[in-house]
Amino acid sequence: MLAIGFLLLVSFVPTVSAENAQASVTTEPAISITQTLAILNASITRENCPLVNIWFEWRVVGGTWESTPSEFNYTHSSYSDYLTGLTPGTTYE
Repeated sequence: MLAIGFLLLVSFVPTVSAENAQASVTTEPAISITQTLAILNASITRENCPLVNIWFEWRVVGGTWESTPSEFNYTHSSYSDYLTGLTPGTTYE
């Protein structure tokens, strides 16, 4: 069994109207979970914030945080990334 939990981190890209920029992120359940791989998903809702920098972070419970490569100036409303090299029987958060 492989248990997956994760964080989605977003930073805002400054624009002229940055003081009014707002975005919210909802992490969705991981999909296509195998013994060594999982696909992480999230949806992004933004208001006056056309660009965000986005990435996932995860770790073995109590371990050191790791992150997926950052996507800079991201403009889409959904985001997915693959985690590979996971260890069977390990719980991740």
